Amino acid sequence: MAERQWGRFSVALRGSVALGVTHQELDITGAQLVTPPGGPATAFTGGLLAVGPNLGQFSRDRFGVVPEVSVNLGYWLTPYLKAYAGYNFLYWSNVIRPGDQIDRVVDLTFVPNTPAMNPPTFSGQFRPQPLFQQSGFWAQGIQFGLEARW
Repeated sequence: MAERQWGRFSVALRGSVALGVTHQELDITGAQLVTPPGGPATAFTGGLLAVGPNLGQFSRDRFGVVPEVSVNLGYWLTPYLKAYAGYNFLYWSNVIRPGDQIDRVVDLTFVPNTPAMNPPTFSGQFRPQPLFQQSGFWAQGIQFGLEARW
């Protein structure tokens, strides 16, 4: 942390970093409800992209780094009261996001109620799979405030 003052104006810089474990969890579920014309509805576990090998709960731990930087510009209204505005940036490594976890390769033998194959022939792909595609998450913000010192 560093702070510098020029008359009534000031600038404050703060940086920090967190190191540790990021716990990643995937919960993949799916279902189908098929209602043929004039017939009763039949429920199936699984769907097209949530079926077979990737149904269920999966978790793992990965090392993560979370640096944060903030800058505040201030103006002393009185000797004891300062108004300030600032910018904040935070980054988190090795996170998983829902949209990145969809495996779009599908072995149709796992899909319930597949009309395309009768009888289904196993392809040996064991897909879709839980992917655990990692990416970085970043957030930024602005802040305004008053600071009183006595």
